[in-house]
Amino acid sequence: ILLLLHNLPWADKLHGFPGEPDVHELTTFLSRDWLHSTQICLMLEVLECDIQHLSSPTYRSPMLRDTYFSQKLLFCYQECRKQMLSPIQLPRWIDAVGADLASGRQKMIGLIVNQNNSHWTAVVVNFVDRHILFADPMGCPIPPELLGALTWW
Repeated sequence: ILLLLHNLPWADKLHGFPGEPDVHELTTFLSRDWLHSTQICLMLEVLECDIQHLSSPTYRSPMLRDTYFSQKLLFCYQECRKQMLSPIQLPRWIDAVGADLASGRQKMIGLIVNQNNSHWTAVVVNFVDRHILFADPMGCPIPPELLGALTWW
């Protein structure tokens, strides 16, 4: 790893990523520091590129969404439960993802969700098989609030 880091410029942008973050943000991945949404989104970008590269033309790879998507979806669900927001008032970009899944244009969606500011979890919603897969490194089950938001959406 140190040899690879030696070849990186010390003050530049990571070209090819949304927002072109600074190269110095890579140092977080080499520490024991908490990974913030920015780093999680960078990892999702790399994962999405890898999945698309490995996918065949007949296989439609799962749609991956950044951490903001899950935060906004949970917020909308909570507001709807408080009757401050009707389901038809979802942001267009969330509604468009739902329409792609409902129509079959997209079969799965992968999300990263923050759990109580303590750790990250992964969720895959498979619309074809009607399954919600949840992975928590702490071994906890899917939180009822998250399950409620996903089934409501």
